[in-house]
Amino acid sequence: MNNYKISNLSFSFIVLCLINSSLLGMVFPYLVRTSNNSILYSLGISFILGFIILFVFLKLFNYEPDKTLTEKINYFFPKPIAIVINIIIDLLFFLMVIIIFWRFSTFISSEYLTETPSYLITLLLASPILLAMLKDFDIAARCATIIIIGVLILLIFSRTTLFTYIKIDNFKPIIFNLKDSVKGSGVLTILQLMPLFTALNIPKNKIINNTKTTRSLIFTYMFSFSIISSMIITIVGVMGINTASLYSYPSYVVLKNISLLNFINNIENFSVIFWIMFMSFTCAFTLYSIKVSISKTFNINSNKVLNIIILILFSIFIGLILFMIPYENFINKFKDAYVIIPFYIYSLLFVIFILISLFSKLKPRC
Repeated sequence: MNNYKISNLSFSFIVLCLINSSLLGMVFPYLVRTSNNSILYSLGISFILGFIILFVFLKLFNYEPDKTLTEKINYFFPKPIAIVINIIIDLLFFLMVIIIFWRFSTFISSEYLTETPSYLITLLLASPILLAMLKDFDIAARCATIIIIGVLILLIFSRTTLFTYIKIDNFKPIIFNLKDSVKGSGVLTILQLMPLFTALNIPKNKIINNTKTTRSLIFTYMFSFSIISSMIITIVGVMGINTASLYSYPSYVVLKNISLLNFINNIENFSVIFWIMFMSFTCAFTLYSIKVSISKTFNINSNKVLNIIILILFSIFIGLILFMIPYENFINKFKDAYVIIPFYIYSLLFVIFILISLFSKLKPRC
């Protein structure tokens, strides 16, 4: 790993991109449909549960700050066990990339490029991801900064404009249903925060003034959740629960209500651009994290070899999913599989990180 360093603000931007990548096309439609009139309770429960995941992340992040996640695992466990654990984590991270890529590529295919062959769409979307994967985390920080600035501008404009469309009656009746609230909050918490763990392959000592990083991450999480809450409230307030639950992308549909200065329409397409950038960033950064892990696990110092390995694996998995499992058939046969399968994968990842965090307490620091 190069001797680059980034600021706390840049690291926070990376975190914001990671924890917002699964929301618009995966979490929001499921949350609206599952929580129904308990959606506000789901948000409250999710906010509290999020601190548990954030606590586990911070425990691992602050432990041995000069090491990446892979190096910490190598330090915690005997070499054969460490290799197995790293391989399992990398495989689950890789499945995360495939799921996120599949979700937004099928959206592009079904909404915009219906007549375009799937392989061309795949190449178009995968190329910048693979190119970004070749770079180091300092480049990721710069990309994240550009994305977040653009998203914040769009967010402020869209929420301000849509505020007049919100109707209080669309939230009624507000009912507390324990089952619906727990299901919705569990999926929101896991799918929102688990991509954050890919950032563990940036050592804490690579962050300038890292004594403030913990406080910065807590603020970033709270800020991100306020954005999520505003988006959910806007969707439900403008469309109503019943109408919003009919759409696969309610956050995209609700933006069709607004225009810029009464003559620029299709503002929703700008939101799609930033959503794609969020998801592309997470895919690229996760592949970068996997590359770092493979390098540390097997002592491979050649970036060329690592890039070829990642490229081959990514191409195989993308090909299998995009060409053998058509989007419409998959959704029709396996209801909510687009979010339930990621939920199980991410939950397994979380269990692994909890066990690693607990095991770290038994290992003395260097």
